[in-house]
Amino acid sequence: MTSLLLDKSQRILILGYGVSGTSTANFLKNKGFEVFIHDDSMSDFFRQRSHSVEKDFDILVKSPGIPFMPNNAHFWVKKAMEKKIPILSNYDIWSLFNPKARVVCITGTNGKSTTTALITHILQKSGKDAVMGGNIGIPYGDISQKHDIYIFEMSSYELAISKYMNFEVCCLLNIAPDHLENHGSFENYVEAKYRALDYSKIKVINSTDKITVDKYDSGTIVVSQNGIELPDNNCPSLKGRHNKENAAFAYEVCRYFGIFHHEIIRHMESFEALPHRMNVVRVIGNTIFVNDSKATNPDSAARALDSYYESHKIFWLVGGRSKGIDPLPYIDKYITMANNIYKIYLFGESMAEFEEKFGNKTIKCGSIENALKSAYNDAISFEKGQNVVLFSPMCTSFDQFKNFSERGEFFTRLVQEL
Repeated sequence: MTSLLLDKSQRILILGYGVSGTSTANFLKNKGFEVFIHDDSMSDFFRQRSHSVEKDFDILVKSPGIPFMPNNAHFWVKKAMEKKIPILSNYDIWSLFNPKARVVCITGTNGKSTTTALITHILQKSGKDAVMGGNIGIPYGDISQKHDIYIFEMSSYELAISKYMNFEVCCLLNIAPDHLENHGSFENYVEAKYRALDYSKIKVINSTDKITVDKYDSGTIVVSQNGIELPDNNCPSLKGRHNKENAAFAYEVCRYFGIFHHEIIRHMESFEALPHRMNVVRVIGNTIFVNDSKATNPDSAARALDSYYESHKIFWLVGGRSKGIDPLPYIDKYITMANNIYKIYLFGESMAEFEEKFGNKTIKCGSIENALKSAYNDAISFEKGQNVVLFSPMCTSFDQFKNFSERGEFFTRLVQEL
């Protein structure tokens, strides 16, 4: 681990000028580096001015969402590959200036944000100088370099290209197919996740992931699928089996940093759920309305269904832009169980795909508004038992919204207007 790679005579091109790219650009400028920007959304005038710069850059810093595989790489990524120019991540830049930092990496297909926030909450409440960032919270370039512990949520995109990883702890929560359009294959996606474990002193993995358990047998903490015993009704933000699992990972990390059992449990009780993740928006009669807009893949939606299928009749809203992942291996058991899912209300680009998959359980509604109205009208006709109108779309939001947050806020407003 050395900072010799970065020299102030080098010209650094920041590819992608969103939140993370902007943060890294400012970080480097403040340290006296010559920084140039390219973003596909820039005006033609700005891009024309920057082209001469881009031809002569010495280091490329790529923002996470920009394609990087040989079959789909962005133009400037290909140029860097051809010229053997170093391609770094935003995390790499931070890490080069913080080689001795105590870093906890949180990765996996689902549950990253909740686990990251929960670990940070417990450590801070226990008096530790901890901060979270990366994919959640503060971007790397804006994080103070004076904290004792850093808890970073890291995506597969970033892990796939990062070269300066020196994690003290890495949690690999779970692995299911996701983001295959950028990684090219499930094998490449898994490899990106494993890179985080390879560069970690302490590895915290899931007992249900037998392949990973068999692969890593030293310096490893294996988390039980049953999670930990949480006090009944005292942890309202950690309901459902998937959140018990998230809590189990958080528990192991906090025990590693010396927090006592009773203290961990007490601080779990005060944890507040992150937005758009299984949030109860409203209760009307015997029907609850749940915003789980963050569920953008079948594995995540299955976790939401698992939280309710034993206790509620489910009116499930599904749609958006499909990731092309077959949902049946994840949710078939919930679909086929009697009196489990009453109906699936489809909206967005994926309606035809899921109508074919789920057959007569579905109703094509076109829009989220129509889907919610239909689900509401059906739910209120059941006067006995517990119902849930579950907005767990199983798709990305990009056919209609900028991101899952905007989609979740839209759903929440519609529910409040019922």
